[in-house]
Amino acid sequence: MRAGAGRHRHRAPPVRRPAAPRSTAPGIEEWRTRLEVAVREAVLASSRPEHALRHGERAPYDAEIHEHALRLLGPDDTRRAIAVGRLTAALHH
Repeated sequence: MRAGAGRHRHRAPPVRRPAAPRSTAPGIEEWRTRLEVAVREAVLASSRPEHALRHGERAPYDAEIHEHALRLLGPDDTRRAIAVGRLTAALHH
């Protein structure tokens, strides 16, 4: 068996939209909020800038997420312009 065979990287599928976005049932709203908070906290704990950038697409007015992306991106990373633009928009919202 070759090295690394049988090992898989497990990761959650990307969240593309809120869970049950049209539901106003109290239980669904509560779980949707819990999931959104958990994802946000995971993004803020991550050291990977792509996590912050991707979450920033869904949370355009969350300045903390955009600041986190900027802290993680290198000074020559062209994606800084995206994070700066989003942060500026969030601060002026």
